[in-house]
Amino acid sequence: MNEQPIAATYFLEIQTALDERLRSTLRERRADESTWTATVTEAQRDLQEWETVSGRKQNYTFEELAEARIAKEIINTYEKENRRYLLERNALHQAAIATEIIEEGLAERMMREGKEGRKLSILEISSRLAPVLTFPGSSNYFEMAALPYGTHARKVLGEADLPHYVSARAAEGSARNMQEKFGTHYILAETSAAPRGDVPKSRRSAELSVCSLVGSEMQQLTVQFPDVHLRAEFDARVREVMYQQLKHMYALK
Repeated sequence: MNEQPIAATYFLEIQTALDERLRSTLRERRADESTWTATVTEAQRDLQEWETVSGRKQNYTFEELAEARIAKEIINTYEKENRRYLLERNALHQAAIATEIIEEGLAERMMREGKEGRKLSILEISSRLAPVLTFPGSSNYFEMAALPYGTHARKVLGEADLPHYVSARAAEGSARNMQEKFGTHYILAETSAAPRGDVPKSRRSAELSVCSLVGSEMQQLTVQFPDVHLRAEFDARVREVMYQQLKHMYALK
């Protein structure tokens, strides 16, 4: 696989079209002086209210929040209009990763390790990587996949009760808990925050935290996706990062 994420290639046409719509819409809204003034005034009022309630300065200027809200409106509309096509692009990316797992030798390596008693378990927040791991013969190496979407499910699995589950600490906790509970040699755990349907007060970008364990050896990785606005592309990007980490775990260049 090239250094450039192949997910970017699958979503390039979509991202180009969305960027153009965002630019043109923002130009139009700014050109309508009365509407733009009203939008900025509303943003100013909301920012002041947020600061009063939280007691801390917010991460936007008035105009930045106004622009972010317009952008989010356009992104949500675009996503709704193109939902089927976006899902198809994500499915094509999944197929590409599934093919590479076999053709690049990772499947063979994982099964060889599994036959020696060194199996794999993964934990992820959405079913991104797990579907490409259940190919013919995968029972030789694949122990389980867990998708604890809610905090109750995490507690049932035995994880610590944390104030925030999207963090390197949370990913590490998931990985260590999986290893303790199921005893597998290879553990891959992720926790992530996909692009939201609203404008977050924190101005936090979509992000991913991954933790892998190979026996006692741990590796952590945190990736932010400030330019990824669509859930389907985010799912593909996360899948690809996890796939690359899986290759690293099995010492496959």
